[in-house]
Amino acid sequence: MSVDYFLTRLREIFYEPPSAEGWAAICALYNKWPWDDEDGLAMGLDYTRAHLDRWPDELRRAPERWIAALLSTFTGAGRVHQGWSLVKALDLDYREIATAVWPRLLASEHLSGLARLHIKGQVPRDGLAALAASHHLAGLTHLELSYVKYLAPVLKDLCSARQFEGLTHLSLRYNDLRDQVAAFAEATSRPTFLNLTACNLTDEGLAALLRSPLVDRAAGLNLDHNAISDVGFKTLCQSPKMSALTHLRLDYNGITDEGVEALLRAPILDGLVYLNLDHNPIKERGAILIARSPRAKGLRFLGLGYSIGKNGQRALAGSRHLQERVRALYDKR
Repeated sequence: MSVDYFLTRLREIFYEPPSAEGWAAICALYNKWPWDDEDGLAMGLDYTRAHLDRWPDELRRAPERWIAALLSTFTGAGRVHQGWSLVKALDLDYREIATAVWPRLLASEHLSGLARLHIKGQVPRDGLAALAASHHLAGLTHLELSYVKYLAPVLKDLCSARQFEGLTHLSLRYNDLRDQVAAFAEATSRPTFLNLTACNLTDEGLAALLRSPLVDRAAGLNLDHNAISDVGFKTLCQSPKMSALTHLRLDYNGITDEGVEALLRAPILDGLVYLNLDHNPIKERGAILIARSPRAKGLRFLGLGYSIGKNGQRALAGSRHLQERVRALYDKR
């Protein structure tokens, strides 16, 4: 196939709006592009990069074949795929990678173009240390490290790493961080969205988090499946650092009607558009208090669960203050 054929196909793809199907078609083209056609390949990559600049980074995920080629370079058995420079997102979820390869992979210059890096599963401690020390990840905006066994011992190094200053989204969910919350004080990143689901955070851990720079710019905070009671929730509601918060999740914690009262007195409520307190022991009284509060008018989603009972549901469905989309969630007629 000629260079003209490849360029024509690329023009056809870029004529359409960005999509996962379009990205897959681009990757398929570069799988077919002759490796020995250096001039044509350079022309094609320049053209592709220029047009992909308008595409969301999340669409530009490394395909399986390209990841396999990258990993093969660390065992001396292959070379990086010719289209790798187009990749912006890399998912390494539960991937079987040799222990000795992890440090070399996470310190690799081949990751320098990434904006999004998601890792779920077991990573050796020296691999995480290499991630914290890497000089090739300054472009990251999204970082997820979930279900990572050895995260706690290197959390301080990760938090203080300068290359993560540009993060807008950070997820450390499903890691036991209850004894490591002091590391948050070292944070250089100030993500807009922070996910600490199932991190065994207690009221004391939440207080330490709220004192840290990690939440200085938080607009979204996910604290589902932790051990936060009304005490911690009141601290959160009263924190001046939560003034920009728009999305808050606290499913499966220990918040009661008393916590709801604190929320309704706090300035934080004025900015919230999404609030999920599902699977907390909030009863009918808490639901009625929210339904009667004019300050809840900005909510576009409200999750309280079945513990509020039928009277609580009716109060929310008939509220004069809640938006119609919220009332509809509780209208069981």
